Amino acid sequence: MVRQIVCFSEKSDSKKAFFDIVSQIKDAGEGRKPSLIVFCAPYITFSDCANDFKQFFPHSVTIGMSTFVAFSSAGFSKNGMAAMAIFEGIEVSEGTLFEVSHYPMRHKESIEKAVSRLSSLNNTICLEFTTAFQNCEELVQDTYRAVLEKEGIPIFGGTAGAAPEFTETYVSLNGVSYTEASVFVLIKNLNGKIRLYKENIFKPTKHFFTATDVDCDERTVYEYDNTTAAEAIASAIQVSVEELPNIIGSYPVGRIHGDIIYITDTAKVWPDGRITYYARIYNRTRLVLLEADDVDKVWNETAMRVHNDGKVSFSLIFNCLGRSTMFFNKGKFKDFNDKLSREYGSFIGFSGYGEQLNYEHQNQTLIMAVFE
Repeated sequence: MVRQIVCFSEKSDSKKAFFDIVSQIKDAGEGRKPSLIVFCAPYITFSDCANDFKQFFPHSVTIGMSTFVAFSSAGFSKNGMAAMAIFEGIEVSEGTLFEVSHYPMRHKESIEKAVSRLSSLNNTICLEFTTAFQNCEELVQDTYRAVLEKEGIPIFGGTAGAAPEFTETYVSLNGVSYTEASVFVLIKNLNGKIRLYKENIFKPTKHFFTATDVDCDERTVYEYDNTTAAEAIASAIQVSVEELPNIIGSYPVGRIHGDIIYITDTAKVWPDGRITYYARIYNRTRLVLLEADDVDKVWNETAMRVHNDGKVSFSLIFNCLGRSTMFFNKGKFKDFNDKLSREYGSFIGFSGYGEQLNYEHQNQTLIMAVFE
């Protein structure tokens, strides 16, 4: 009998798509109830899908997020839905953080209770989904860190996504959907390790900056090296400030932490020269300007690193909405999905407004949890 199954459907009728997935899960289970169902669906159908999953699988933990594109080893589509049902070999414990835009720490007891329900903490990760557009990811990560870091449990997750016309996103736990929350499930692999990876398709340039005037809460940089932020970036890439808004998407900045770079993507260049980002940049942060790398080379390097580390049973993957959009625009998303399917076993993928790994929020990144 199979340990898990990945299901995908892009039927135009959302109810038919949902029942298609339910049928696949039940057939694979052969009478077994899934321990965990992880799913994604478009914003417009998400809350109904979340409720229906819990109705059909009341004894399973069900967790999901709305996505820009549902992608998986079974297929991909901007209008489709995907689910992974895991029947055996894991132990799970779940919870929810509320008030994420201003005081998620008030709800850290939910994390503490989830930890206390596990039999042990080795080979365990915390999978989390957080709603977008509240500038809350750093507050949420601080909350998870306060409980989980001392237990040795790493964070792995993402900010929910949606088609560009929507200004809110959904996450869901056990049938209840939220537009301002972070939902999580602690997953303990009983059959081996869980290995975590991140992939950057941008490489450092020779241009380095120090943020010298920032508004952390608004994720806005006013000055780099005491020069207006827009002027500093425009000068580095040799364009005018007026041209910058049209080209800056190809040049994110990287926050430097030792030998690790956390990509930070641009949200808006303002007429007065300040730049707002999708992740916080703190005062005196050292950054490097990034530019596109060879995508196929990077994909191959990631696959080599993963396979050198050990075998793959199945995987959970987050691919930033910005990366997904880039791949679609270049006609490479099918190549990307095919590569994932060849290299990382059966997998389910999510595409949203940010990625969280090891308590750091970032953008334009692929992160992956590989289960042995």
